[in-house]
Amino acid sequence: MVWPVRLLAILFSATECLADEPAPLPVERRDGKIVHFDVAKSELLVKLNDEQFDLHVFPDAKCEVLFANRKHKLADYVPGMEITLNYRGETKNPFKLEARWPNMETTIKSVDASKNALAIRMEGNNGFEFEVPLTLAPDVAIVIDTLPSGLADLTIGKKVWVSFAPDKKTVYTVEAEAEKDDLAAAFLKLDATTISVVANVQGYRDQRRVPLTFKLAEKPTLRLAGKDVVALDFAPTMRLRLRFAADRQTVTHVWGAPLVAEKP
Repeated sequence: MVWPVRLLAILFSATECLADEPAPLPVERRDGKIVHFDVAKSELLVKLNDEQFDLHVFPDAKCEVLFANRKHKLADYVPGMEITLNYRGETKNPFKLEARWPNMETTIKSVDASKNALAIRMEGNNGFEFEVPLTLAPDVAIVIDTLPSGLADLTIGKKVWVSFAPDKKTVYTVEAEAEKDDLAAAFLKLDATTISVVANVQGYRDQRRVPLTFKLAEKPTLRLAGKDVVALDFAPTMRLRLRFAADRQTVTHVWGAPLVAEKP
């Protein structure tokens, strides 16, 4: 086939444009702790974890400011916070700041989902234990084994990791591990008596993803992102966590995470 000269010129020009498109600049992340903040100058003094010197940081108006993965104002930062500085290319000023308080590792003492209440166990002198109620943010994130969950999914006596807002009082996130016998899987199908999933199964030499079908309890607990749902609310490929009855064959609880829409 003979290509018209005009069409060849257009194709060659388009290829040249693609070839000249600059590659994305690498991102460098530097971790440290805020030791001083001059609000008037918008200047942060950061002690870097991997260096022997302190770094003066001057975020500009375009810099993205986050605290515990939430958008905040630079004025919310205070000394003592851990921080990650994100740089792109050879720029001197970071394009993103990510601050946080260290997570508190503790144990759930009581939980009341109907009152949006959660209390943790603290220890005083001589091993004395007492209960401390927490102030939860209106949009507090409850995460169990990476799945978005709700207060009702937390278990008393379970170890959790709590992250706080800049005021050190309001709770932003509560994270917990799943029970050791829970099964992580991907949803395939659910009907009145069975649930079908895809899960990793340890073979003789390696792990394989295989389809599995389990019997459902008569009245199973079905939860999606911390809310009670019905079978029709689940969709193929959703990430799930299954809990079983004593027979290890009957599913009593199903927790799921909503599908995340891909960015265009």
